[in-house]
Amino acid sequence: MKNSPRFNYIITIHNKEDLIEKVLTSVLVCCRDNSFIYPILDGCTDNTEKIIDSIIEKYSNIPINKIYTSDVHELLSINAGLKSANQSGEGFNIILQDDVILADFKLEEKITKLYQWGDKKLGCVSLRLGANFATNIIESNELVPQQDYLENIYGHELPYAKTFKPNHFSYRDIAIKSPICLPFYLIKEVGILEEKLAPYGHDDLEYAIRCYEAGYQNGVFAIKFYSNLEWGGTRTTIQPEMRKIIRRNINNIKKWNKKSLEKIVEQKKDLIIYKIINTSTKETTKLKTTNQKESLNKIQQNDIKLILIKAKNYLKNRLKENKFTNKILLKIKKHRNIRREKQRFYPFIKFNKTFNVDINFTNALKYFKHPNKTYSYMHYYFHHFLPKEIKKHRLYFSQEKRGFGENAFHSMWWLLLKEFKPKNCLEIGVYRGQTISLWSLIAKKLQFNCQINGISPFKPIGDSVSSYPKDVNYLNDTQDSFKHFNLPKANLIKALSTDDKAVKFIKSKKWDLIYIDGNHDYDVVLADYKLCKEYLTSNGLIVFDDSSLGTSYIPPFFSSAGHPGPSDIVKNYAMKELLFLGTIGHNNIFKNK
Repeated sequence: MKNSPRFNYIITIHNKEDLIEKVLTSVLVCCRDNSFIYPILDGCTDNTEKIIDSIIEKYSNIPINKIYTSDVHELLSINAGLKSANQSGEGFNIILQDDVILADFKLEEKITKLYQWGDKKLGCVSLRLGANFATNIIESNELVPQQDYLENIYGHELPYAKTFKPNHFSYRDIAIKSPICLPFYLIKEVGILEEKLAPYGHDDLEYAIRCYEAGYQNGVFAIKFYSNLEWGGTRTTIQPEMRKIIRRNINNIKKWNKKSLEKIVEQKKDLIIYKIINTSTKETTKLKTTNQKESLNKIQQNDIKLILIKAKNYLKNRLKENKFTNKILLKIKKHRNIRREKQRFYPFIKFNKTFNVDINFTNALKYFKHPNKTYSYMHYYFHHFLPKEIKKHRLYFSQEKRGFGENAFHSMWWLLLKEFKPKNCLEIGVYRGQTISLWSLIAKKLQFNCQINGISPFKPIGDSVSSYPKDVNYLNDTQDSFKHFNLPKANLIKALSTDDKAVKFIKSKKWDLIYIDGNHDYDVVLADYKLCKEYLTSNGLIVFDDSSLGTSYIPPFFSSAGHPGPSDIVKNYAMKELLFLGTIGHNNIFKNK
């Protein structure tokens, strides 16, 4: 159709011969009469271009225009695509990376309707993840000063983000890649990404400020797509300077835009989630709730059986002030949530003859050799063999998001400590005390002497891949958890692992067990590893958290393979210098040689 908006699909690609055919094919299915595809070959050295050429030959009816850049990273690659693509008239740029497979084949229709509904006041829209600026962004020292994260359920299941379903939209200050949508009018008025921030880091944040200054609102609109965490990491070389570049960029952005940032954080935030129904008449469903959590719960009601919805609404309308009725509603909701979770986890819980054996840690790794088998066994062990006290500990930390982790990890620590009985134990990166209190509880249960130590700033200090809640007193919370389980006090060092205070403490003794679970950036993990390895006992253990990217472990829907920094240290150093015992999810366990 001649009057339909133009769609430019800009795909940044760096050595993805294993995925690029699926990525491009998924885009082709979304394309209509007025669609154009711009693959940006950013320093590719594999067979990616040959695969693209074969697709161009096969689908000659849709313009696919290759663009070349010399390994310049995503920011400059995107700009190369925006500069090459036609931005005249009405249309939209859909920008995605080479690890995103689109699955919403009415994408163009939905994007068009969304922006009609937004009445050309919408700016940059992420199709995956959004956030607001942290209220203390000016004085904050965080690398990623953001809050109110909202993520598409087809995203990466970030533990600190609320989730919502496709065909819903919510306003957020920052639209985070990828994929994202930039309308043509935004490119004409606001421009392209800020190249002073190259090669990477916080270009989303800086662009959000310029959109605000131009009078636009950004947001998140959920669509269906697939993008597993382990598909990412397209650069083949380590980027140890990443943290420094990101720090430089956030400092510059705050310096350049101080007044605008102060105005943005003072604004009242609209956290309502809108279901886009009929954009031609601007009809929407507003979920008018007092907070985001209630909004998400209302969206989830779409999955409830009709009879349950009618019963609930009837009770609410007739007996709003009846406390007894409210208790019934809470029980219904709780029962529904429990039933849904049981259905999702059932394959990992149901009786399994292969896994129905209580063996020690070493034998489990020998018997279940593949990491996915080992992980499934640990998950099964949690439900069928783990002592009740240990399971209650996991339940306690699962409530109110007191801790991350997974059920299988409680089994891992139980079997590991039961077999090796370490005396001097250290965790780097305590968060709210889940792991160190678990160690103490296991030692108490098994009646062996175990000195528990932790190094942590006990502040919401994030890194290039993580951010943490601001409203928690981390030190008090950790100590309260020990009191809750009637455990002896742990020795807690309030410092970063690279501070002199922490370094001196690590050097003060030999360690039987060290869990490296702090900052995820490559240079910090490497410093932690080198120091800890030197002060490990002859048979001491080192466990790396979030370190299974690039391994044969394929995480289930509720897990992840980890992050690049720890994974690269495991691959490049620990695997060569220590005795590898095995992988449990994204944890990798080593023993001193």
